[in-house]
Amino acid sequence: MGHLLSTPSLPSESGLTPFRTDGKDLREDMEDAVSRDNQVNDILDDIRDLKDQMKSAQSQLAYLLYSEADRQRAAVAGKLMVKNWWQYMETNHQGKSLLMEHRETMINAIAIEAGINERDIARFKFEHRRGKQLSPFTMVDTGNYALKQQMLESISQKYDRKGIKEWTNTKLSQLQSGSNKDSVNGMIKFEPCIAAFDRMQTEPLKAIMTVITKMTPNLQWKHSWKHLTIQNTETGEYIAWLAYDHLEGFAKIYVNKNLYSARAFEEEFLTAYGNIMSRKVIGNKGKGKGSAAEGVLTASDFLKAVGLTPEGKGSYMRVSTWTLRTKVPFIFEVTSIANEEFGQKYDDHLNRIAKRILKPDLVL
Repeated sequence: MGHLLSTPSLPSESGLTPFRTDGKDLREDMEDAVSRDNQVNDILDDIRDLKDQMKSAQSQLAYLLYSEADRQRAAVAGKLMVKNWWQYMETNHQGKSLLMEHRETMINAIAIEAGINERDIARFKFEHRRGKQLSPFTMVDTGNYALKQQMLESISQKYDRKGIKEWTNTKLSQLQSGSNKDSVNGMIKFEPCIAAFDRMQTEPLKAIMTVITKMTPNLQWKHSWKHLTIQNTETGEYIAWLAYDHLEGFAKIYVNKNLYSARAFEEEFLTAYGNIMSRKVIGNKGKGKGSAAEGVLTASDFLKAVGLTPEGKGSYMRVSTWTLRTKVPFIFEVTSIANEEFGQKYDDHLNRIAKRILKPDLVL
């Protein structure tokens, strides 16, 4: 029988026999590569879609936040807060009516002094109560911003900054004396009402001032609500500055590194701000004796304050919703910087905001 002869494989230049690739395997490898490319492209498309959705959601939230702030400011545009009605206390319905009439008479007389006509004054609306009790503050709705400003400007020109001495008469002298408030008893102050959105932005600055007082008790300083800054009274050096970024939800606290470390200041700030937010929900009720100075509430104090003790009349559902009031739409970050850096940080912050206004990022 004859033998079949086969042609031997030729060696490659390297001396190795070349690997024979089956056509089917090559097609499968190519298909796998194409499939992987498609998967990568799908992932990239999903990421782009997600980024667009996040931008769109951020834009919508920014608009809603602006609309709510605008609504709140419009709601208080014509309102005044008249403070320090501590001098007298009502003991019955008759006394309550007498005090409300007394307050309105005094406020209306000051409005007349400001040149407001009686027809406009007749449309003033007053709110004296906090729950069932008379509040030491009276809310006055003058009806519009112009009348409110007219009153405030007149008061600032005619009266001392300490306030206006509260009127008295024979009927009032028969009432029970109110709470003893040093330096404020009998001195009535008129202030513009501030929208909740704007108050929310000033509360962190109050916490910063609390921290500064605690950490550097001998330091003399002054604050600016307009610029959210705190400066040394004598030298003018910056001590702290609160910079908000509403769109990103950040609030940066810059502190003078010659006075504070960022970590220590942040720990004290979170404690102080937490106390402010707690009091915002339940007021100053239920403070324990040992912690009254700092306004720290124990769990027992809290339950008593909201009436959730066994003998209380509180509502668990109502209190649960109060937790929403302790939330703020900002993440706080503390950074220590040199005094000479404050100016540059301030300019950079304003320029960043200006660019957003002049060149808005439109999602189409």
